[in-house]
Amino acid sequence: MLEIVWFISCLALAWIDIRTKKLPNQMVLWATAATYATAIIFAAIDGTWSALLNASGLALGTASLFLLIALFAKGSFGMGDVKFAPLCFLLVGFEGLPTTLLAVASSFMLAAAVGLAMTVAKKRDLKYKIPFGPFMVVGAVIALLF
Repeated sequence: MLEIVWFISCLALAWIDIRTKKLPNQMVLWATAATYATAIIFAAIDGTWSALLNASGLALGTASLFLLIALFAKGSFGMGDVKFAPLCFLLVGFEGLPTTLLAVASSFMLAAAVGLAMTVAKKRDLKYKIPFGPFMVVGAVIALLF
């Protein structure tokens, strides 16, 4: 059930990010709240509080990394990406640090590859901003599958 709530939330927000290049605060907040509420319910039922705390810590750590990048590399990330990270990387966090690192690295590599391909194909110039939310979701899914 947690996976379904997470996937639907992430997919919807990634689609919005593709269409508008924005991750709306209210939608990110509610999707994150719904996913974390589901995770808390399952932790209470299964007694997996430590796994939830570890996953939350990794997801918040990833959001902190994105916040640092957004603050120090102006224009690289929007704050929507920073707010989306705790939701996007929660499920990955349950699998541990190596899976979380794979998800983050996959996100960056995929975004870089698409950006480079768009530039080489002359579809966009180097100043074009690619919505990063979809790459976060795909990176998380890739990490979960491996």
